[in-house]
Amino acid sequence: MIEDKMKTTQKILLAVGAIIFTTQVQAVMYFARPYDPNAAHWLTRDPIGEQGGQNLYGFVNNNPVNNVDALGFYLAAVDGTDSEKWVGQLHHGSFVLNFYNDYIGSGGKDYENGPNLFGGGVSSTVNKVYNNIYDVLKKNPKEDINLVGHSRGGLIVILVAKKLHDNPPPCTKGEIKFMGLYDAVDRYLWADGSVIPDNVDFVAHARRDPGVHSRPWFGNTGTSGGKVYMQQFFWVTHSGAGGDPWGGDHPTINGVPTITQQQDIDDSKQVDEWMRNNARMTGLNGL
Repeated sequence: MIEDKMKTTQKILLAVGAIIFTTQVQAVMYFARPYDPNAAHWLTRDPIGEQGGQNLYGFVNNNPVNNVDALGFYLAAVDGTDSEKWVGQLHHGSFVLNFYNDYIGSGGKDYENGPNLFGGGVSSTVNKVYNNIYDVLKKNPKEDINLVGHSRGGLIVILVAKKLHDNPPPCTKGEIKFMGLYDAVDRYLWADGSVIPDNVDFVAHARRDPGVHSRPWFGNTGTSGGKVYMQQFFWVTHSGAGGDPWGGDHPTINGVPTITQQQDIDDSKQVDEWMRNNARMTGLNGL
């Protein structure tokens, strides 16, 4: 029955915001579930069940003019050290920037470059991201907040989560739905991000394998904490873990390479796919 209602005579789809319209409107496909405008009825139950109320076929209390969908999924993405210089210029790519560009969510999104080589900009970026999220939650206390970061950008999003934990906006607990860390490092003397606060529901941390010996003086941060903590080690360099394989160091032990360029390229792809899979499980769209 549902499949029949969703069929159209043409296969072209037009994407508009968080909604997909068929060319002959027999169904309006939101990312969470399809809606039949002719019957004025959802075709499936609310995916969050009775958390949205007893009416499992309702939408924002049947008042979309004055209410909003709480699952807007706001995203704040912070890149690695000196990203303003190397992303798209000196080297190739950035998983954080790609994540930001591909992400679809009605809650909005924000991308910030990482700090400079000596850590300048960590504190100001933490404050900027925190203030942005504060404003979002002030308007909609039920907004789901998501954070991703690479290298010291990973440290920054951890510090943002800590600040939200200690100083939540009014009528909220400063909760984070998803935190994605691409080899977060602790090269900053004025704050500790080793333990992720318990206002973060789900953490996914993609780390370089210590056996690669890539930048061994870069200690990882964000190695525990959150309500659910997932980590995976990959045979990549630190830059490979952030989306720029072979763009940083080429590690050796006693003059013998520990990793080849092709290995860095191959496992770098696995890093991003693992991260995106975890993000998809929490409901982030477009990845």
